Amino acid sequence: MDEGYSFLLPCRQLQRIPFFFKTIALKNFKNALNGLWLVSLIAFPIVLWILPADYFDTGGVELCPSQVFFNFECFGCGMTRAVMHFHHWQFIDAIYFNSLVVIVYPLLVLIYFIWLKSAFTALNKNVLKRVKAK
Repeated sequence: MDEGYSFLLPCRQLQRIPFFFKTIALKNFKNALNGLWLVSLIAFPIVLWILPADYFDTGGVELCPSQVFFNFECFGCGMTRAVMHFHHWQFIDAIYFNSLVVIVYPLLVLIYFIWLKSAFTALNKNVLKRVKAK
């Protein structure tokens, strides 16, 4: 059987595979997830830059529970639109949608860079382990 399709093996056959090979498969899976996480972190702001600033402005569906059930705007109402306008350097429009964007956007950028650093660190650890093992 082709080793590329080993994930299709039934459980009984999977139990016969030595523990060493299961560990290698798990490490490769974690490496793939780390790589996917890093690619998505890099792609996310690029996609937001490609989308127009008013992309979320014309949403016809209300998703906010406080708006739907109580007809009341909470502190988070308009934050998605405000962050999108702030991301496109349209500060007046961003503050119009939600004035808390001046606090939330820098926090989002800080969290983004922390996640990006941890993703690079995890990927570098795995690469260094492979180099040292050889």
